[in-house]
Amino acid sequence: MTASAVAKFLANPDPSTYSSVPSPPSTKQLSPRAFGLRVLGDSMTNPRYPAKCILNGATVIVDPDRQWRDGDRVLARKDGCEVLLVKQIRRQGEQLLLCSLNPKYQPIKVTPKIHVLGVVAWVWTPEELES
Repeated sequence: MTASAVAKFLANPDPSTYSSVPSPPSTKQLSPRAFGLRVLGDSMTNPRYPAKCILNGATVIVDPDRQWRDGDRVLARKDGCEVLLVKQIRRQGEQLLLCSLNPKYQPIKVTPKIHVLGVVAWVWTPEELES
Protein backbone atom coordinates (compact mmCIF):
# COMPACT_ATOMS: atom_id res chain seq x y z
CA MET A 1 0.00 0.00 0.00
CA THR A 2 1.45 3.37 -0.97
CA ALA A 3 1.34 6.49 1.17
CA SER A 4 -1.46 7.94 -0.95
CA ALA A 5 -3.43 4.69 -0.68
CA VAL A 6 -3.07 4.78 3.13
CA ALA A 7 -4.24 8.40 3.20
CA LYS A 8 -7.24 7.51 1.02
CA PHE A 9 -8.09 4.50 3.21
CA LEU A 10 -7.86 6.53 6.43
CA ALA A 11 -10.17 9.17 4.96
CA ASN A 12 -12.76 6.56 3.96
CA PRO A 13 -12.10 3.01 5.25
CA ASP A 14 -13.41 0.33 2.87
CA PRO A 15 -13.74 -3.11 4.51
CA SER A 16 -13.88 -4.78 1.08
CA THR A 17 -10.15 -4.04 0.68
CA TYR A 18 -9.17 -6.08 3.76
CA SER A 19 -7.13 -9.19 3.15
CA SER A 20 -7.63 -12.19 5.38
CA VAL A 21 -5.13 -12.35 8.21
CA PRO A 22 -5.55 -13.93 11.62
CA SER A 23 -7.35 -11.80 14.16
CA PRO A 24 -5.15 -10.18 16.79
CA PRO A 25 -5.65 -11.30 20.39
CA SER A 26 -8.61 -9.66 22.10
CA THR A 27 -6.22 -7.93 24.49
CA LYS A 28 -5.15 -5.68 21.64
CA GLN A 29 -7.80 -3.01 21.35
CA LEU A 30 -7.75 -1.58 17.85
CA SER A 31 -9.56 1.45 16.51
CA PRO A 32 -11.98 0.95 13.61
CA ARG A 33 -9.43 2.70 11.37
CA ALA A 34 -6.65 0.14 12.01
CA PHE A 35 -5.22 -1.41 8.84
CA GLY A 36 -2.63 -3.95 7.77
CA LEU A 37 0.44 -3.65 5.59
CA ARG A 38 3.04 -6.09 4.32
CA VAL A 39 6.58 -5.04 5.29
CA LEU A 40 9.43 -5.29 2.80
CA GLY A 41 13.08 -4.97 3.73
CA ASP A 42 15.43 -5.71 6.59
CA SER A 43 15.63 -2.39 8.45
CA MET A 44 13.68 -3.75 11.43
CA THR A 45 15.67 -6.97 11.84
CA ASN A 46 18.42 -7.60 14.36
CA PRO A 47 19.20 -10.98 15.98
CA ARG A 48 20.04 -9.19 19.24
CA TYR A 49 16.39 -8.06 19.59
CA PRO A 50 14.25 -10.95 18.28
CA ALA A 51 11.09 -9.84 20.13
CA LYS A 52 11.14 -6.42 18.46
CA CYS A 53 12.05 -7.58 14.94
CA ILE A 54 9.75 -7.19 11.98
CA LEU A 55 10.87 -9.62 9.29
CA ASN A 56 10.77 -9.08 5.54
CA GLY A 57 7.31 -10.23 4.40
CA ALA A 58 5.66 -9.79 7.80
CA THR A 59 2.26 -8.16 8.07
CA VAL A 60 1.77 -5.36 10.57
CA ILE A 61 -1.45 -3.95 11.93
CA VAL A 62 -1.18 -0.18 12.30
CA ASP A 63 -3.53 1.80 14.52
CA PRO A 64 -3.68 5.45 13.41
CA ASP A 65 -5.68 6.43 16.50
CA ARG A 66 -3.20 5.08 19.04
CA GLN A 67 -0.83 7.66 20.56
CA TRP A 68 2.80 6.61 20.17
CA ARG A 69 5.18 6.36 23.11
CA ASP A 70 8.96 6.47 23.18
CA GLY A 71 10.23 3.14 21.86
CA ASP A 72 7.07 2.20 19.92
CA ARG A 73 7.29 0.86 16.39
CA VAL A 74 5.45 3.27 14.09
CA LEU A 75 4.49 3.79 10.46
CA ALA A 76 5.78 7.08 9.08
CA ARG A 77 5.90 8.97 5.78
CA LYS A 78 8.00 11.78 4.38
CA ASP A 79 6.17 14.55 2.48
CA GLY A 80 6.25 13.91 -1.25
CA CYS A 81 7.41 10.31 -0.88
CA GLU A 82 5.30 7.25 -1.62
CA VAL A 83 7.54 4.95 0.48
CA LEU A 84 6.23 4.23 3.96
CA LEU A 85 8.64 3.60 6.81
CA VAL A 86 8.23 1.19 9.72
CA LYS A 87 10.66 2.32 12.39
CA GLN A 88 11.08 2.59 16.14
CA ILE A 89 10.46 6.13 17.37
CA ARG A 90 12.84 7.35 20.04
CA ARG A 91 13.32 10.56 21.94
CA GLN A 92 16.94 11.70 22.22
CA GLY A 93 16.93 14.89 24.27
CA GLU A 94 14.66 17.31 22.40
CA GLN A 95 15.06 15.42 19.11
CA LEU A 96 12.76 12.66 17.83
CA LEU A 97 14.36 9.93 15.74
CA LEU A 98 12.99 7.14 13.56
CA CYS A 99 15.39 4.26 14.18
CA SER A 100 15.95 0.94 12.48
CA LEU A 101 16.87 -2.13 14.51
CA ASN A 102 19.38 -3.06 11.82
CA PRO A 103 22.58 -1.08 12.53
CA LYS A 104 23.39 -0.65 8.83
CA TYR A 105 20.63 1.99 8.59
CA GLN A 106 21.10 5.47 10.08
CA PRO A 107 18.39 7.10 12.27
CA ILE A 108 16.13 9.64 10.58
CA LYS A 109 15.47 12.93 12.38
CA VAL A 110 11.77 13.69 12.65
CA THR A 111 11.09 17.04 11.03
CA PRO A 112 7.83 18.81 10.13
CA LYS A 113 8.04 16.98 6.76
CA ILE A 114 7.81 13.56 8.42
CA HIS A 115 4.45 12.34 9.66
CA VAL A 116 3.75 9.44 12.03
CA LEU A 117 0.71 7.68 10.56
CA GLY A 118 0.13 5.25 13.41
CA VAL A 119 1.51 2.77 15.89
CA VAL A 120 2.31 -0.82 14.97
CA ALA A 121 -0.12 -2.68 17.21
CA TRP A 122 0.51 -6.24 16.04
CA VAL A 123 2.96 -8.19 13.85
CA TRP A 124 2.53 -11.52 12.06
CA THR A 125 5.64 -13.23 10.76
CA PRO A 126 5.55 -14.71 7.25
CA GLU A 127 5.48 -18.21 8.83
CA GLU A 128 2.40 -17.37 10.93
CA LEU A 129 0.56 -16.14 7.84
CA GLU A 130 1.29 -19.36 5.92
CA SER A 131 -0.12 -21.67 8.59
